Amino acid sequence: MIMKKIFLFVFVLLTVTCFGQSEKTSFPFNFGIELDGKLTKADPNTRFDTPTGVVYVGAFTELHLNNHFSGKIKAGLNSTYLHQGNFTTWRTATKEPVSYPELTKITQTMEISLEPRLYFFSTEQSRKVNLFVALPVMFETKTIGEQKYLFRSKFMIVPSLGCRYDFTRHWSIEASGGLGWRKYGKYKYSNSMVSSEMEYGLSVGIRYSF
Repeated sequence: MIMKKIFLFVFVLLTVTCFGQSEKTSFPFNFGIELDGKLTKADPNTRFDTPTGVVYVGAFTELHLNNHFSGKIKAGLNSTYLHQGNFTTWRTATKEPVSYPELTKITQTMEISLEPRLYFFSTEQSRKVNLFVALPVMFETKTIGEQKYLFRSKFMIVPSLGCRYDFTRHWSIEASGGLGWRKYGKYKYSNSMVSSEMEYGLSVGIRYSF
């Protein structure tokens, strides 16, 4: 059910931006698809290694207000690699040791973000390097279809500095990094977990604009 809603959202996003670009306007839309590799922080209430690697694939639309300012909206799927080493803990009641084996898994979450951007150089010129600062506001769902392990939804604001290189009219590469804040959604079985903390992230990816 969740996947159907997300795919519907992405379809509507692409449809709206497609019609938006077909009309003559002084505020041009740019839309396309993107593939990112990211390093991000794991939930501190799990025993998984941090930072952890993420592969993101999604659709985006970017509205250029002028040659330096834009707003970017994107939605897509995160596939997160998680690793947990073997460890031993103690049962509170019986004081007996309990051993857990090494665990490696990949989980999926959906991410939606709104990102105001300021480009250092004019975006009228293509096929050149451009620097930008951004303020991504992101929401990431809890793990899709995951019941056995604890992965909470997250709301994040991460001021970032990035670099973009348009090497053709349609293809570009972006790299960015930032430091900000993360707020976790509530977990009904416990109130003692960390509810918010510092967030950081690094990403590099490739984009195709239609």
